[in-house]
Amino acid sequence: MNRIIPIALSILFLFGSTGFSNRTRTVVSVLDTDNSYELRARFPEEKVKEVRQALDQAFHPDVLFGSSIRQYDALLMLKDGTLFSLKMSNDRLVIKFNKKKNSVASLERMKRIFTSAQSVIKGVE
Repeated sequence: MNRIIPIALSILFLFGSTGFSNRTRTVVSVLDTDNSYELRARFPEEKVKEVRQALDQAFHPDVLFGSSIRQYDALLMLKDGTLFSLKMSNDRLVIKFNKKKNSVASLERMKRIFTSAQSVIKGVE
């Protein structure tokens, strides 16, 4: 019984410190399947302004995210008919694009947007 408490505290400390460090970690992944194209990103909160600016520039004039909205979760349709879902918070971004519901031109546009977003999130110029 006396050994269980220190082991339990060690496990709790380990998981607690890992959870804290993940908040500052940058992770970006792109999933490309036959049916979908998806960007998932986690980044430090300090990057949210840069990410929003990059998305504003990429989707301008169709969508402007600005800085007043803290979280965003919507299905969006651009003027050219591009349909996708976007979820954004202070440290995460998820964009899902259905290839079957969109044109090849829309897919190429999304690929450019994903590349731009990845560069901003990873800090690549």
